[in-house]
Amino acid sequence: METAFSEYKINKGFYMAWQDDMVTMLRVVIDDNGSNPEYSNSRLEEVIVVAATMTKKDVDFDNNYTISVSSVTISPDPVTSSDNAFINLVTMKSACLLANSEYKTEAGRAITVRDGSSAIDNKGVAAAKKGWRDSICEDYSKAEKEYRIGNSQAGKSIIGPYGHFSSNQSNNTTRNRSSY
Repeated sequence: METAFSEYKINKGFYMAWQDDMVTMLRVVIDDNGSNPEYSNSRLEEVIVVAATMTKKDVDFDNNYTISVSSVTISPDPVTSSDNAFINLVTMKSACLLANSEYKTEAGRAITVRDGSSAIDNKGVAAAKKGWRDSICEDYSKAEKEYRIGNSQAGKSIIGPYGHFSSNQSNNTTRNRSSY
């Protein structure tokens, strides 16, 4: 069904580059690659759009984005607009949302069962998910703060080589809105 949905989007003319690049980046950040990924592309696109809506409320980006959760659209396309800060921050916020969801699910399953000398304890899984959630959400908070204080490469140190960065931007430049 994923392929048919993707073909439908391409044929209807509303397929955008962010749907490839940001979904791929998110998959790398949450380690959901491989032949049997946990999340479908359409589900990750939905999460990205929700994260974009939330991030846009907190951060003043150089571009004025129109985001529709119901239509799963972001316009203008942040990838073709080369808005690396938007791409990185929204990808990181998306990872935070997914990590929180996974933690909530595992916390609900965290039980300990003892029967005589045998025991089953899966609280460690929930604790590990909580640690990952706390880490990824803190990374997002740090990157958002970097952007707010003028670092146009927000999130670059966290997303690393999987990030979206123009080759003409140096690591130590400050944001200059007039150059966009």
